[in-house]
Amino acid sequence: MATVSFDKEFIIKDKEYINKFSKIILEENKTKKIDIEKVSETNMERGRILLKQYLSR
Repeated sequence: MATVSFDKEFIIKDKEYINKFSKIILEENKTKKIDIEKVSETNMERGRILLKQYLSR
């Protein structure tokens, strides 16, 4: 089910919440390191096989 909540306007009046919202918006996204072990070709193939088995039930 789709949501339209992101299209609605909202008003923040409380100064504390304005500061929190500004901090979230202005804060740079921290990158997450990818665990190479989890994305190895062996593990990717294993995942494909498991997915195929799961979907064939």
